[in-house]
Amino acid sequence: DAQTALDVARADLTMAEFDQQHAVIVAPGDGIVLARMAEPNEMVQPGQPIVQIKSAGQGFVVRVGLADRDVVRVALGDPAQVRASAWPERALTGRITQIAAAASPATGTFDVEIAVDPGDALLLSGMHARVEIEPSRRDPVAWVPIDALLEGDGLHGTVYTVDPARGVARRVAVEL
Repeated sequence: DAQTALDVARADLTMAEFDQQHAVIVAPGDGIVLARMAEPNEMVQPGQPIVQIKSAGQGFVVRVGLADRDVVRVALGDPAQVRASAWPERALTGRITQIAAAASPATGTFDVEIAVDPGDALLLSGMHARVEIEPSRRDPVAWVPIDALLEGDGLHGTVYTVDPARGVARRVAVEL
């Protein structure tokens, strides 16, 4: 009985040492804790986020959601201008560093990350910004002011154009 109790105690010790090795949280680098999603001594599930950190050396990233018709026109490395709502007069430069391979189930948009050079502007996590992306893929498209569109169903519409040979207006069906 004593030998069995000793074997069980050693097995318990081995399991406790294993659990202790996997119970330590180590940050991948220096940074700032932005949010704590679990309390001390709280039991958490494997893979559950515990803290959100901002790495001190990784720079700033702006995330935008693009519709499918827009995400197919951009590529990694495309330039962007970012205007933080805190600094509206200031255009910060950026480049696309990541494009989601699937749409977000919540919004139906594709998340695009833009690495931003803040210069001396103070940027904080959670700030809002307006982004203008210079897409590398350009399809020839005729732009028509919305006021010129006579009727439309979301896919097709009608506009009037001037026939240069005859100098008269004619009705033209267009794809939207």
